[in-house]
Amino acid sequence: MIKLKNISKICNSTTVLDNITLEIKKSEFFVIVGASGSGKTTLIKTINRLLVQSEGEICIDDKDISTYNLRELRLNIGYVLQKDTLFPNLTVCQNIALIAEMKKWKKSKILEEVKRLLELVGLDPKTYLNKYPHQISGGQRQRVGILRAIITSPKILLMDEPFSALDPISRNNLQDLIKKIHDEFKITTIFVTHDMNEALKLGDRICVMEAGKIVQVGTREEIQNNPKNDYVKTLFTVGDKNE
Repeated sequence: MIKLKNISKICNSTTVLDNITLEIKKSEFFVIVGASGSGKTTLIKTINRLLVQSEGEICIDDKDISTYNLRELRLNIGYVLQKDTLFPNLTVCQNIALIAEMKKWKKSKILEEVKRLLELVGLDPKTYLNKYPHQISGGQRQRVGILRAIITSPKILLMDEPFSALDPISRNNLQDLIKKIHDEFKITTIFVTHDMNEALKLGDRICVMEAGKIVQVGTREEIQNNPKNDYVKTLFTVGDKNE
């Protein structure tokens, strides 16, 4: 599905990504973890070409992403950030509908799908459809941001620490929700976090990064039971203590 081969990224003479080679399977929930500055966010931004790698090749469905039309590429990749990115002057309905409108969906189809998705995430359309972002909670805004990213069933969903600013209860609820959404829509999901417990809860496979390099990739069992080095062992030992 997604193949990265010998990806490096140099910014201001600093190597941010160092010869990354990685394959992410179709419909996989793939989690990238590591300390701040390890290159996690830079890596996922190369997948939708928000950043362009200095070296190497990235392919989606065996096609080099540099050959895709940029608008087409990004319309088929959902993106959810930690920061609240809803447009404050648009209603919940209008925010969710943005990508569908860009894809020229009929208004009736958009409204039907917005209502269905709101119900899926526990937000009554009658109550929330015409509310503005400032009228709903942070956790509810993140739900709306997720729905905006998935309304057109993109091939890929990128999530960059989307729950880290939330309180523990909201965070746990949204973790459960995103797993439910992933199980229903089977979208290939790449999820960045610095929370090891979150990684263990969500990931089909986990990729551990340090200083721009991949240290280990494996299932939660492989990572926990057979850490490749002391860095991985320490990360997930700390994670276990926080449970």
